[in-house]
Amino acid sequence: MSPISGNFYPEILRWICDHAKSSEKEDDVRWIQEELIETEKIISRGYPNSAKYFLKKRGLNIEVLSRSNKNELSKENRKSLDEVYKKFLGWCERLGIVPL
Repeated sequence: MSPISGNFYPEILRWICDHAKSSEKEDDVRWIQEELIETEKIISRGYPNSAKYFLKKRGLNIEVLSRSNKNELSKENRKSLDEVYKKFLGWCERLGIVPL
């Protein structure tokens, strides 16, 4: 498995893998999978620059440049990614994940 979302929030995917068979976490697993389906539409726009923008928001010292996608992210794309970042922090809070 190598989803685009693994570049944005690997700790969420790890949490899913760790709890996929847990009957106690079944509702949370289903919920976060639905959340990821919704955000996939947003994070894939402008990829890989979208991932670099998101990682920069997360504190990684990275430039938002790519040799495969030389186009800058639009203001609308950045705003959408900012919203996904807020969602990500909420996911971490609900699932008890400390973002790296």
